[in-house]
Amino acid sequence: MRHLCRPVRSSLCARLVAGLAAVVASGPAATGRAQAPARGLPVVAAQTDSADAVAFLDTLQTAVARDDRRAVAALVAYPARLWDGRRTQRVRSVGAFLHVYPQVMSNGLRRDVAAATADSLFTNWQGVMFARGRVWFRRTGARSAGPYRVVTINAPVSAPRAAPSRARRPTPAPL
Repeated sequence: MRHLCRPVRSSLCARLVAGLAAVVASGPAATGRAQAPARGLPVVAAQTDSADAVAFLDTLQTAVARDDRRAVAALVAYPARLWDGRRTQRVRSVGAFLHVYPQVMSNGLRRDVAAATADSLFTNWQGVMFARGRVWFRRTGARSAGPYRVVTINAPVSAPRAAPSRARRPTPAPL
């Protein structure tokens, strides 16, 4: 244990502890930001400007509330991922998105978009999400410095499918 008490190591340890204390002190509680927004999702420090993410959410909410399909399509990055619970579908153009828009923008998704708030946004290295991951958006372009765009919309994209039947297969006759 004596090797841990050397002056060089102890000063390094003291600097690490002081740095960690400074990071903890400047966390969400010190800034007055919510620690656990709606539905228990943690807030993660955004790598990009959070005001831009909130402005994008406002733009998306306005377009969806007006049912302006072209405006919503303009807010999507192509190819976009649409997941219906079983498989991922890639939408490669504005025309293709407009074609599937009625299935994508279900009443439930419209309600989720309308109910999203700045406090309900969750950010990580993949982007920003709300409504428990139903919609993901992130910065696009070179080095992710471009505008925010929707990149993924998760289930339900299509009409609900019937549950598989639980009928038993006939048992083969013994030989």
